Amino acid sequence: MRSYGLTGMKDYIRKSIGLGDTFASLVRGRADLFEIITTPAFGLTVFRIKSPKSGTTMVEADNGVLVAQPDEAANELTKEVYELVNSRGEIFITSTVACGVYAIRVVSTNPAAEEKYVKRAFEILVETAEEIIKRG
Repeated sequence: MRSYGLTGMKDYIRKSIGLGDTFASLVRGRADLFEIITTPAFGLTVFRIKSPKSGTTMVEADNGVLVAQPDEAANELTKEVYELVNSRGEIFITSTVACGVYAIRVVSTNPAAEEKYVKRAFEILVETAEEIIKRG
């Protein structure tokens, strides 16, 4: 609060969530390549790379929500993309394993974050995923 003040803090939160929404929309726009595995929230998008070998492995739960199912081919592909992106050093992302699903986490809650950086991060992920799939 000392750094931003109440109004500044509200603006910062709105900006961060808006950038997260932008990134999630970009991911949804490439449903041929990515699957969002949890509902994006507070600037965080959690997704995996779709395996061309498996197709989609999302199933509808009893409450009507789509749930990602474990898929070894998608897990390996996602892990390879994650490791290659981080090894190249232009952006840094984190990963997680939830219920046997390996996923990449991208969060936009950084004071220096801007839309152009979020879009560039997405481009890097697309380029890397396509590169690895093409090799595959």
